[in-house]
Amino acid sequence: SMDAPTQMTDRIEINMTEFSRPRIDVNLENIVYEKSEVDEAPSKSHTPMPTLPPKIRKEVGDSRIIVQLSIDKSGKPLHVLVLNSPVSEATPHIISSLKRWRFRPDKKNGQKVRCWVRFVLVYEKSSNSSPFSL
Repeated sequence: SMDAPTQMTDRIEINMTEFSRPRIDVNLENIVYEKSEVDEAPSKSHTPMPTLPPKIRKEVGDSRIIVQLSIDKSGKPLHVLVLNSPVSEATPHIISSLKRWRFRPDKKNGQKVRCWVRFVLVYEKSSNSSPFSL
């Protein structure tokens, strides 16, 4: 009949024997430190000036371009990021130039480590000095 109460249950069965916690391996060799986390920050050893074709250089004008580099244990840039380019056509030229840079690598606890660093490239129309600053 429709008047009969329905039966509900709050019983939930969970079989915990089939569950196993996933294992997470952390390879400490792949950690990339921030510049502030290392004992000895990287220093420049070979940093050719980032050059731009004349048309793009004129469009860039007076500007500051922030770049971020991941530097490996041997001092070579692994990843180069241009964080704010006023002219998008300048980005591949800047990346190409910065990939040729070399550094004395970072050290943490006496060991060479990978690290992220950030630089500001300063372009000035009227200056004959270096087009970048660190």
